[in-house]
Amino acid sequence: NKLSNTKTPFDTTSILYLGYAYQNSQKAEQAVQQYTRLADNQVADESYVDMYRYVLGYYTSTKNESQFRKYLGLSKQMYPKENWDDYEMDYLEKNLNLAEKTALYDKESAAGTLNEFQYLQFGDWFANSKNKDKDMDSATQAMYSKKASEAFQKAYEKNNKNAVAAFNAGLLYYNNFNDYSDKYSENIRTLQLMNSNKPAPEKDPKKKAQQEAKFKEQTDAVKKLNTELEKPINENLETSIGWMEKAVDALRGRNDLNRTEKMVFDRSLDFLANMYEYKRDRMRGKDMKLYDLYDAKY
Repeated sequence: NKLSNTKTPFDTTSILYLGYAYQNSQKAEQAVQQYTRLADNQVADESYVDMYRYVLGYYTSTKNESQFRKYLGLSKQMYPKENWDDYEMDYLEKNLNLAEKTALYDKESAAGTLNEFQYLQFGDWFANSKNKDKDMDSATQAMYSKKASEAFQKAYEKNNKNAVAAFNAGLLYYNNFNDYSDKYSENIRTLQLMNSNKPAPEKDPKKKAQQEAKFKEQTDAVKKLNTELEKPINENLETSIGWMEKAVDALRGRNDLNRTEKMVFDRSLDFLANMYEYKRDRMRGKDMKLYDLYDAKY
C-alpha cells in the first residue's frame, strides 16, 4: 500500500522477520526464499549480514553450487570487508571429494587465483588426506604430502609473516626425515642382530670362505639400503630446518602471540633442537669444527 517511503517494492523489515520466523520454525527452505528476496534487491546493512551467512550455509548443505556462487558473489559485493573465504572453503570441504579438490587446486593454483588462506586450507586437506582414506597407498600418501607442503609454501609466499604456513611446510619435511631416519636405525639394528647371530665359522677353509662371502653379501645389502637413505634423510632434514627457522624468525621478539602462534614458536624450537642434535651427533669423532657449530645451534 506504499505506506513506507523506501524505494524497495516491499517492507524489508517485515520480510526479514518473516524469514526469522521460518528459520526458528526449522523451515530453512521458506526462510531462504524470504532472505533471497532481500538479497536479490541488494538490501544490506549491519543487521542483514547474518542473513547472507545463513543463505550460504543453506546452499552449502543442499549442495546447490550455482545458487551458492550467486549469493557468495552478492555477499562479497554487499559486505566487502567481511571474510567470506571460510564459507567458500566450507562448501568445497563438504561437497567435493579429494580428487575434485586436487583438480580444483591444480587449476586455480596454475591460474594464480588462490589467496593465502585458500592455500592454507588446501594444504591442510592434503596433509590430512590419509586420515580420510585409510586404504591410501604409500605412493599416494607421499604425493599428497608433497602437494600439501607446496600449498603451505605458496601461502608463505603470499605472506612471509605467516609462521603457521612455514611451520606446516617444515613439519611435513620433519615427518619425512623421521620416517627415513627410523628406517636407517632399523637397518642398523638388523646389522647388529645379524652380527650377534653370526654362525660359528666352518672348519673347512673352502666352506668357511663360502660362509663368509654369503654373510658379507647379506650385510652389504643392508648397508646399501642405508647408503641410499642418506640422501633423502639429509634433504628432508635441511629443508625442514629452513622452514622451521622461517617460522621462528616470523615470531621472534613479538609480545602479542596468540595461542596458535605460541604453539608454533615452541614446537619449531623443539624440532630445530632435535634436528641440530642429530646433525651434531653425526659429526661426533669425525669433524669437531662442525660438531661445535651444530652444538652451538642446538
